[in-house]
Amino acid sequence: MNWIWFGIITGSIILVWAVFSKNEKELPDIPDGIYRILFFVVLCFFSFLLFYRVNEIPIPYHVDEAGMVYDAGSLAEYGTDRWGYGFPVYLINYGGGQSALYMYLAAAAIRVFGNGVVSVRLPAIICSLLSAAVFALLFRREYGRFASLISLGVFCLLPFSIMHSRWGLDAYLLFPMLIFSCDAFYRAVKRGKYGWFVLAGCLFGITLYSYAVSYILVPAFLGVMLVFLMVKGKVTGKQIAALLVPVTLLAVPLIFLLAVNNGLMKEIRTPYFSVPKLFAYRGSEFSLGNILGNLKPGKGNIFYNILVWDGLIYNVIPKFGTLYYFTIPLLALGLFLCMRSCVDDVREGVLSLNFLVCVLFAVSFGIQLLLPYSNVNRACAVYFPLIYFMTMGFVRVFRWNRIAGAVCCGIYALFALTFVRYYFTEFPLELAGELSITEVQDLEQALGYAEEINQDDEPITVYGLSQPYLYTLLVKGIDPKTFRDAAEMKDGAVVSIGNYQFDPGEISTNRVYLLRTNGWVPFELREDGFVTEDFGTVTVYSGRQ
Repeated sequence: MNWIWFGIITGSIILVWAVFSKNEKELPDIPDGIYRILFFVVLCFFSFLLFYRVNEIPIPYHVDEAGMVYDAGSLAEYGTDRWGYGFPVYLINYGGGQSALYMYLAAAAIRVFGNGVVSVRLPAIICSLLSAAVFALLFRREYGRFASLISLGVFCLLPFSIMHSRWGLDAYLLFPMLIFSCDAFYRAVKRGKYGWFVLAGCLFGITLYSYAVSYILVPAFLGVMLVFLMVKGKVTGKQIAALLVPVTLLAVPLIFLLAVNNGLMKEIRTPYFSVPKLFAYRGSEFSLGNILGNLKPGKGNIFYNILVWDGLIYNVIPKFGTLYYFTIPLLALGLFLCMRSCVDDVREGVLSLNFLVCVLFAVSFGIQLLLPYSNVNRACAVYFPLIYFMTMGFVRVFRWNRIAGAVCCGIYALFALTFVRYYFTEFPLELAGELSITEVQDLEQALGYAEEINQDDEPITVYGLSQPYLYTLLVKGIDPKTFRDAAEMKDGAVVSIGNYQFDPGEISTNRVYLLRTNGWVPFELREDGFVTEDFGTVTVYSGRQ
């Protein structure tokens, strides 16, 4: 908590200083050549932060990342996911589903570079780098080169930007896809050219495949924007058609998905296109009854989860927050300035970037209020507006007082350097305790040892890990057809694959057990007679001396 208040107070002091010494000026002008050089240098540094030891940090793999990895490898080699669906519009994953866009990007990377941690995380890195560039170019067109460099520096050094870009998690693709889609949409309206409307429609349609939250977010956002633009006479019917036709066409397979999983039609299963029936459909999570719970005071409310900590160490480090606590006063300033600007825009019938971002913020934040709980990956859509508001706060401080602006950037850089040092040194040790993440190399060594001492060919039990069967598939290189033929299912869960079991059942001293090192251990395994061998995050228990 001391970090939170230290950051907020520091940011507030800078803001008060700038307000009371206000001598508003235009932002400094930067020659185009110098701008390009600095732009390239910042992006190169961001690239280094994303690629450095990405095969080791964070630990491979998060449980959802592992599921996507296996499906991507399966698609790249066999043209199906693990359950045998050819080119599915949505993944079954562990039963509740997983968006498919990241899987297709990862499969393409695997085809080119081979299967590995770097290949699997490459799409996240590339999309993050592109979104940083597009975000900065938005600021250049609206506010000039100096503001563009500020926006790029702010974007690239945030804990959120660095941490979400180094995972192969499907949900996080919604963040860059919204930046790409909104940029194309804004250009379309400003330029009035049909090609830009078609491109924006295609990008919004592809965004639907990044994360299921977009099923509500994209229609709601476009609905508000198009109503405003039509009322103000800023778009024509043909332009709206050029936008909505590609969105609708790309949405049709997902409409089939909703129909299948609501019992309105049977699943579609062909070699080149599939719409699966999920084991556990999660379509009823949205509810007005969740709003009060998300707004309750104290830890666990939506603001705490989005800015401080959502309880998941792989999403955010509480010491730093998602956007640094130092920037919260600047974020509040930027939000106030943008909302004030929106009032004038609505009155005058002008579409500004401020208005577009405020609408996106209102829609994305409103959707989060409807969910039973909010965390960073679920709320990733809201970070585009938040980073935009924060950058606007930086820019305004610079306009009020350049010395205060320079000090502000210097303090921000110190916070960033502290975070980067922590992330690459202490964070991996902290992450190793997260139960939803397993170091596959540890499991590989543990399984090799277990098979070596399992001389009676008894079943080997892998337990205490999140979805242990999936990690076993990855480590043993079991192909999807062999998996489907050998898997034994119970209530939608995989309980065994051949000689590997994933439910301890009745403990036997003749068997070998692999468990998470810091996880729950059955009482019988803790009794005398079982010997242990540690392999990092995995421990082997054996009744043999």
